[in-house]
This record gives sequence, structure tokens and C-alpha cells, in this order.
Amino acid sequence: MTTVARPDIVSQIGNTPLVELNSFSTSSVKLFAKLEWYNPFGSVKDRAAYWMVKEAERKGLLKKDKSIIIEPTSGNTGIALTGISQALGYKVEIVIPDKVSDET
Repeated sequence: MTTVARPDIVSQIGNTPLVELNSFSTSSVKLFAKLEWYNPFGSVKDRAAYWMVKEAERKGLLKKDKSIIIEPTSGNTGIALTGISQALGYKVEIVIPDKVSDET
């Protein structure tokens, strides 16, 4: 089965809930948390990965059907870049560096 991310899914990046942490808030200080795991690709790195791709596009560094995004990662950045690249029409190669621990 192949899953394809629609281009409009990236518009949901960053539109995550903001909730008050009542148990930590006081009468003089209200503490809030942004629920980043609600991003479309479930990664806390969705927002950063999206802006890396958009900045590379703006600078003319990425060309659809000609560019391959290569990312050495074993985690959230790779998840985010894979989804975003698919949605925006780029190829992506995720590589795991040799120095990554076996547990990863």
C-alpha cells in the first residue's frame, strides 16, 4: 500500500492546540503548552522541516523532479521531511548515520 500526502496537508503544520496547564498556573502566572504532536506527521519537527524546505525553495535550491532531499537522521526530522517532501512533490532519502546507537 502506498500512502500519498496531499499538498494541502502542509497548511495544517503549526495549527496545533494551545492548552493551559492548570495544575502549573497560578493567579499571577498562566502556563500554556503547544501540542505539537497534533501536527499532520505527528512530529515535533514538522514546523522546522517545513520551513527548511520552503526556504530552500525560495532560494532556488530545490527543483521538483530534479532535487532529492537527503537527511541524516534517526528520528522526528526524518518523519517530518518524508511527509512534507511527499506532499510538496520532492523525493527524499533518509539515511541513518553510522554513529547512531543500536537502540535507535
